[in-house]
Amino acid sequence: MREAVKDLVTVIHNGKHLVYASDVAGSSHGSTTYCPLANRPDMASVRQTEMSQAAVARTPLYFAPKNV
Repeated sequence: MREAVKDLVTVIHNGKHLVYASDVAGSSHGSTTYCPLANRPDMASVRQTEMSQAAVARTPLYFAPKNV
């Protein structure tokens, strides 16, 4: 179980929030993502998924190619 969650980053995709966060358990650091949520208060009840790599503070990137 994680002791602390911080560095929350929210991205809206298909009308739902995708939330990424850094987390800490003892001396171990990692990243967590929350299932797509319709509203931010839903974070209290949605599933958390731990990322496979021990990265922290993810930065979202927006890419929209132009129709050339």
